[in-house]
Amino acid sequence: MTGFLQSAVPGDYLTFVPELLGPGIYYARLIRDAAGKMQEECDRWVQSLVLCRIARECFEKAVADKELRPAT
Repeated sequence: MTGFLQSAVPGDYLTFVPELLGPGIYYARLIRDAAGKMQEECDRWVQSLVLCRIARECFEKAVADKELRPAT
């Protein structure tokens, strides 16, 4: 994020897109639930939102750090 901000010019944009692969390719790790049924270990949609929040926080920190640095 810091590297992007160092070289970005008006009109540049940065995207963060977590990939949610379909369950048909058996990407997610499966665990047995209390009833003995195999379930995905976690909710990949919720996890993608967590990753987006982390990315947003990192970008906000990079912006704040850039604003605090003296211009060179």
